[in-house]
Amino acid sequence: DQAFSIKTMIQMFNGGVYGANFIGRMDENTISAMIDNKLNYFVYGAVNNYRLFGYQRLACLPYRVCQPEGSIWAIPISVETYGSPWSSIKRMIDIVLLQGEKYNLNHVTILCHPFRDGNLQHIKTTEKLLNYLLNKRLKPVTLNQLTSDLLNKQTSNYQIKEAQQIIKPERTKVRFM
Repeated sequence: DQAFSIKTMIQMFNGGVYGANFIGRMDENTISAMIDNKLNYFVYGAVNNYRLFGYQRLACLPYRVCQPEGSIWAIPISVETYGSPWSSIKRMIDIVLLQGEKYNLNHVTILCHPFRDGNLQHIKTTEKLLNYLLNKRLKPVTLNQLTSDLLNKQTSNYQIKEAQQIIKPERTKVRFM
């Protein structure tokens, strides 16, 4: 059913669909359905949410997910602006960029919400975000371009993850010392 639904959506857009966002709506069949429909990538939530004693350390690199029918890139959304003050957004960006330096990947995927980030109440924070990214010499790229670039690079740095780890990730436990 999922493969048919994805195929129908692609047809509704007259093709040209390269990836998907099924955050919160994935099950064990979704990744195979995306691969069957020749999608290049999907995004999943990997936001470093604040915990009582700090940030969870979550993966910020794209992963190649292999299934019997093929493979697909899993691209983590490492920063989400919704409901966060500028200082938290900035810190999340800095953490992702620092982690990416080890793998020569100067990329951060940020999920913005137009109904929030584009309204007058939050437009100053959105402006700070854009200026900060430009000052870091980052530029916008499509996720399809990112995955094409990753395929052209040496991809051995990007671990292969099991689909189940993305669909139903284990919650990181906070340890008290």
